[in-house]
Amino acid sequence: MQRPLEFLSVFTVGTSLAEVVARPLSATGAARYIRVSRELGIIFAATWFILRWIERIRSRFSSDGRMDKTQVDSISRLATVVTVLIAILVMMDTIGLRLQSVLAFGGIGGVAIGFAGREIISNFFAGFMLFLTRPFSVGDWI
Repeated sequence: MQRPLEFLSVFTVGTSLAEVVARPLSATGAARYIRVSRELGIIFAATWFILRWIERIRSRFSSDGRMDKTQVDSISRLATVVTVLIAILVMMDTIGLRLQSVLAFGGIGGVAIGFAGREIISNFFAGFMLFLTRPFSVGDWI
């Protein structure tokens, strides 16, 4: 957990110094880019921190033995993907890209895929639930 915090402190100090240097030059465009880069650095450090936290929790549950290793791995991968996707969306918003169109397209695309592949998706989620709950073990008669 130490590295993301080190990165955040060094990056924040660096961008603050750059902002102090750019202010007397009245470079308003430069100040905006410095502010955006600082925000992106904070988002990057927070994402890095969360990913390391997920990895630490994964290793703790894997070694503990309370949960199956494959369950822990799949849940940690899902959490990693969700974290990275949220970070990308927040970074896109920070840069100034309009997220409404991206999210609307994703929503419409999700609905279209849902109607087209309803059975496939239901089978996928049913299999995923069987994978997570593990109601059967090797050697059971069904």
